[in-house]
Amino acid sequence: VQAKILTTGIVWWWVFVRTMGGRKWFALVLLFLGAVSAGWPSDATSGKRMHIDSVGVLLVILYVWVSASAGVYNEWLYKGIGKDDNIHTCNIRIYVIGCTVNLAAHLWHNPLSSLQTLTEGYNRYCWALVATYSLMGLLIAQVMKFFDSIAKL
Repeated sequence: VQAKILTTGIVWWWVFVRTMGGRKWFALVLLFLGAVSAGWPSDATSGKRMHIDSVGVLLVILYVWVSASAGVYNEWLYKGIGKDDNIHTCNIRIYVIGCTVNLAAHLWHNPLSSLQTLTEGYNRYCWALVATYSLMGLLIAQVMKFFDSIAKL
């Protein structure tokens, strides 16, 4: 899963057609190696082993590329078609896309009457989590608008 660090660099280079330079690539490889070494088991004799079959490997590879592409796509929405827009317009654009896709997926799996019970069972902790993730999205938007996907890593 740490391969997302390197695939983000590759997708970013492919979409924006700009060179990153040797220093940034070195930093990405160093970050990748650090993430791999942090996730490496410290005691190989503990008996805890992870098993993954070929379908799992393919799903991890798919996840890595889709996740990297989604991050670079968000940056493209801010800097490509939204380069002259203010950050609030870009955020509205991205959140409308996200809400529409998620509502369509919800309605696909549930009947139309489920809209009335969409937030049923939400307590104050759930609403606090929604607010926290919304604020985190606004902070990430600042990073994406003024920096790049590589800085977000």
